[in-house]
Amino acid sequence: MSAAYDRAANRAQVHFNAGRYEQALKGFRTAQRYAPENPRAAYNVGMALQELARADQAIAVYGSLRGSELHPQAALQLSQIRPEAMNAADEAMLLKTGRTETIGNEYRSRAWAALGRQWDAAGRYEDAFVAFAEAARLTAPAVETLDQMALQEQLEIDRIKRAFSPLFFARWNGRGSDSAAPIFVVGRPRSGTTLIEQILASHRSVAGMREPLALSQAIGRKVQWPPTSDSPPDYFLDLAEDYLAHIRQAGWKRSRRFVDKFPQNYFYIGAIALAFPKAVILNSVREPTDTCFSWFRYVYDNGNEFSYDLAHAGRAYVRYREMMDHWDEVLPGRVINIDHEALVADPETKIRELIKACGLEWDDHCLRFYENDRLVRTASKFQVRQPIFTDSIGRWKRYQRHLGPLIEALGPYGPAGG
Repeated sequence: MSAAYDRAANRAQVHFNAGRYEQALKGFRTAQRYAPENPRAAYNVGMALQELARADQAIAVYGSLRGSELHPQAALQLSQIRPEAMNAADEAMLLKTGRTETIGNEYRSRAWAALGRQWDAAGRYEDAFVAFAEAARLTAPAVETLDQMALQEQLEIDRIKRAFSPLFFARWNGRGSDSAAPIFVVGRPRSGTTLIEQILASHRSVAGMREPLALSQAIGRKVQWPPTSDSPPDYFLDLAEDYLAHIRQAGWKRSRRFVDKFPQNYFYIGAIALAFPKAVILNSVREPTDTCFSWFRYVYDNGNEFSYDLAHAGRAYVRYREMMDHWDEVLPGRVINIDHEALVADPETKIRELIKACGLEWDDHCLRFYENDRLVRTASKFQVRQPIFTDSIGRWKRYQRHLGPLIEALGPYGPAGG
């Protein structure tokens, strides 16, 4: 390998790691010219194209790696972009990877999840569920660990509910920021939050900030959480200013409004309402069984531990609804629910309603959200680059006979009330 290749590839990797994917793509293509036969050089180009959601180009690059030492990784990436683009050689390679016990569980689980997506796309639902379940088994923490995490989450919900009472809001109302810039999008993972963000970020006056941790980090920097009657009177104003400062550091500059799409911010809706009385808070609501099963189908880079166990996924959804019910009780009408199925069924009407609910003037670009080439870092990055489709609605029904633990855990939120 030449020194020129190493220099170009290393520089490109720095851009890639920093999220500068256009610069990374240019650098990786330069490196590839120095080593046209090196599969790693091609693979790096494919990764940059994938992050830029240039699906057809990335598929062509990964397809060129069949038969190379990087075929397993290429097949895995193909499954994330377009499962139907995979062929028999990709399937065989992923099966071999998934069954090789000398390979780390993390990589094996991703191979099984990829096979599940391919088989789902091909209508092989029984095979697909076996693959999804194996991916989850290889990734899931111990049951005892999940039980303890669930207990801690419930205790935190109980603490928030006790603290954020009607009296609490009466004490702290009117002490936040005047800024109307933030639009917060909350909900469960895989509930349609990325689609909402993509639509709003296509508006000429709105920037999409993806999934910043700014709010939870600002809260974490507080000496006391939540505040009490002894806390400084500017507690929530300081919280708002700290949050906005970090949003600016994350790249918010010229737009009048921005979208903070961090689903787990539903824990902090009370703090949002007090820190930003003029902010819009949107809750993406998708059919619970579809939401949880879609969550189960993916292997994540980190977190999402409850997703790998169907019963725990259902119970986590119930806790989310408990939290949202509390906010509806103490902040009636403050949170705007966005019905995912209604949005998919009648996009133009619901997108117009969404834009109006956010206090924005109409912008035709919002109907063509799929043409927006902004960076998207979630599992939905390719879906939101297409016109709205209905294939995922009711997907759980194809797997119903395997979903007993999930449906039981969902209780009143499950199909036909459990």
